[in-house]
Amino acid sequence: MKAAEVLVFCTLAIILTSMNVQGQCCGEPEEVIEPVGIDTVVIDNEQFWTGSKLVNGSLLINETLELRDCDLTISGEGIKILENGSLHLVNSSISPFLREVGYYIESSGVLEIHRSTINGSLDHSNQYFSLYLLDGSFSFVDSIMTRSGLIRSGLDSLEIINSTISGIISTGGSILVEDSVVEGLGASMVGEGNLSVIRTSFTSNISFSSSIAAISCEDGGLDVENVYIEGTYGGGIFSSGASVSARSVTIDLPGALYGGRFMECGPLELVGMDITGPYSGIEMTDCPGDPMIRDSKILSLYKGIDTKGPGALLIENTTIEDAENGIISSNHISIRGSSIRNTEVGLLLEGQWALIEMDCQIENFTRWGMEIETWDRVERTDVAFIPGDGALSNISMWGRTHINTYGPGMEVVDGSIIELSSSLNWTTKIGPGEVGLIWGYLGPSDEVITVEYDLSASWGNARMETSFIVMEDSHVDLQLPLTDIYVNDIELMEGNAVVTVGTYGSEAKNVAVTIYLDGTYRFSQKTNIVPGENITIILPVGKMEPGQHDLKCSIRSSDEYTGMNGILQDNNELTISVEKGEDTDDNELQIIAAIILIIAVVLIIMVLVLRRRS
Repeated sequence: MKAAEVLVFCTLAIILTSMNVQGQCCGEPEEVIEPVGIDTVVIDNEQFWTGSKLVNGSLLINETLELRDCDLTISGEGIKILENGSLHLVNSSISPFLREVGYYIESSGVLEIHRSTINGSLDHSNQYFSLYLLDGSFSFVDSIMTRSGLIRSGLDSLEIINSTISGIISTGGSILVEDSVVEGLGASMVGEGNLSVIRTSFTSNISFSSSIAAISCEDGGLDVENVYIEGTYGGGIFSSGASVSARSVTIDLPGALYGGRFMECGPLELVGMDITGPYSGIEMTDCPGDPMIRDSKILSLYKGIDTKGPGALLIENTTIEDAENGIISSNHISIRGSSIRNTEVGLLLEGQWALIEMDCQIENFTRWGMEIETWDRVERTDVAFIPGDGALSNISMWGRTHINTYGPGMEVVDGSIIELSSSLNWTTKIGPGEVGLIWGYLGPSDEVITVEYDLSASWGNARMETSFIVMEDSHVDLQLPLTDIYVNDIELMEGNAVVTVGTYGSEAKNVAVTIYLDGTYRFSQKTNIVPGENITIILPVGKMEPGQHDLKCSIRSSDEYTGMNGILQDNNELTISVEKGEDTDDNELQIIAAIILIIAVVLIIMVLVLRRRS
């Protein structure tokens, strides 16, 4: 259909719809959409539009176009604002002609959207974005984006004021989001600018937002104040290499990865954080200066605060609840006027920790109040400990121990499973390598009680056990009796392969014994093999042509450790050479038998004849 025909069709459809609506509304007249051009409409002189307009194609703006009290419908790919162009929306809206077909807006000039609505905007070629801000200026005030994608900006600065948007990404400058609602993928900034988010809420039910943060800032500066975050975001706030100030922030993300994650950020100040539900409350890595968390409340699943690297962290007037580990720290830390409640371990200190100040109450912990990496006895008299049910001690000391597993040839066994249990009434499964273990804890009379561990290592059916007491610089090595299956013998007897197989080390179950003739599969059978016993199995080979052949037996079992380079499999195959003689043809045998029979009959007749003559 030609463009002109489309225009006529659309106009008639709108007129008919209008007439139908008029009939339903007591005869009140409704304005008919006025079509504007066909195909691409070029604005190269100043224009003012009002009422209902239909652009039957795309819109190219090279001058000033103002939409005031205007409802613009567009059927083409989108709207492009050139370097000399400007588009002003006041009390207006832009919508696609068909609901399921979106459009985009690309601006290199001036784009101002005030008290207006961008509806159904989505780029056909990249269905994340709606607005592309390449150059010029942009403002979005008292306006709404609905059923649309993200704003992507390369501008030096832009502002979103008292508006609702799906999300925004800036790759070149600063962003201010104030008194607004973000309903999609959040606000992100990459570059040297500043991301400021003030009195704004973030909510998302988009499934693929689970891997990103509501607010993300790399480099530059991040300023967040009076912000509420909920929905399916993977994290609340993420920042890397930026200065950060966050005040009065509520993050409600059950099941998310983290509330706040900060890497190499400084200065860093978090005040009035209220975090509920994520796996980790606040994570800090290599944040220089003196980061601070004050007047906050954190309810997380696994760890409340996790801090590592340089810097002296101050935690003040803060409550941490319901986490498995209240605080995990490997750097300098001071705690003032704070409490840690309902945890398994209240405070876990590791690495090059330094506990500068400790004005804290640790209550209702179920294992240790404090767990400290040290090989020396530790006491703390400036902490109020209130143990919960099942608590073992207020303070425990732990160190790093190496646990390694080897095979019969002392090769390292990858993927072995190590199970540790002790008098501490807990059992855990780990892999080989370095592991932190409690070596002692304070008893009822503040005496140090050492801990003995039972260790069981396994790979497949191979298993080895030992007991040990953790010592400084200790190594625990276990040699596993790994399963090593082998083919002992193979021979050909009456068209069958007679094979003998066995195993060293541990029992092998469901061993597949397979016969190949000249590299071609013939037959397979599964069996169990016990160490020290050879098993003989008869497998049919099938038809063989006369001549020399290679007869191979191959065995495989998931219980056999093969390592990275196929270790222990040199004896899993055996090949012998067999010879098949010429077969006598059945027809020839029949002919020979017939000749013999005839000769026999002739001889009998001759004998009878001779007797009669005699």
